[in-house]
Amino acid sequence: MWKTITYTLDDATDTATVYLDGVQVARNTGVTVTPAQIGGGATTANYIGRSNYAADKYLAGSVRDFRIYDTALTAAEVAALHPTDEAKVQRDLAAIGLGDLANVTADLALPTAAPNGSQITWASSDEAVVSNSGQVTRPASGTVEVTLTATAVKGSATATREFTATIPATGDADYQADLDAIAIPGADDVRGNIDLPQTGAVTGSPIAWTASRDGIVSTEADGDIAPGVVTRAAADQDVVLTASTGGLSATSRSPCAPPTSRPSTRATRSRTSPATPSRGRTSTSPPATATTPSPGTS
Repeated sequence: MWKTITYTLDDATDTATVYLDGVQVARNTGVTVTPAQIGGGATTANYIGRSNYAADKYLAGSVRDFRIYDTALTAAEVAALHPTDEAKVQRDLAAIGLGDLANVTADLALPTAAPNGSQITWASSDEAVVSNSGQVTRPASGTVEVTLTATAVKGSATATREFTATIPATGDADYQADLDAIAIPGADDVRGNIDLPQTGAVTGSPIAWTASRDGIVSTEADGDIAPGVVTRAAADQDVVLTASTGGLSATSRSPCAPPTSRPSTRATRSRTSPATPSRGRTSTSPPATATTPSPGTS
């Protein structure tokens, strides 16, 4: 938060006064050393935010404006230096940056506090698409323009600023990105349950799973138990898992000859090829395989 700090030294009365945001916070009399006398009037230690003494700490902040006057300002003149609440709300609104709003596909971070102390509230022209907190729900088709109005309040001062965001519908490329983000860690040697995500990492769209064999890898939640529960078989088997979202689904299978010394279940996570996303079409993209030894294998 920005603060206005003012130091005055009245040479006639040897009185030093410190003001914070135009209000006196400290005063000391008997100050006979003037700034001009520091370093014999020819110091090279002309720092801003740093003391002349090495043991002192540096200013933990930023300096936006620095002024030196050739006379000690009066209390009224110091108070006039401090920006009004009207100026503060305008500065805080001008400082808001929401990034590129021409193609919004993810939630927006809408600030509620500002550097000059204003409180910011937000109002959306279409809360079904962008909520007042910035949560984005993309439309089923086409694009939607939403006006976000920021209202800054500081004391008795109030001001507003509008932002226009364009939100496109979720498309095949987005669903494909959800499929591409799926990974099965340790897929070459699965000895326990696996994680089958139920929502896309990119769009948050629901992901449905199917398996080519029943009873080996669960594909639906069972109460509080998530899908991906593995039941290791007594004999070697190949299992193909298919992830589907947004109407896109595809399967791919790789040859997996089980090791003769380790009976196993092999699970293949399938997805569409990133180069040729398709709806309801089978692709031959390379699969991720999971090997699950049978219960008798250590």
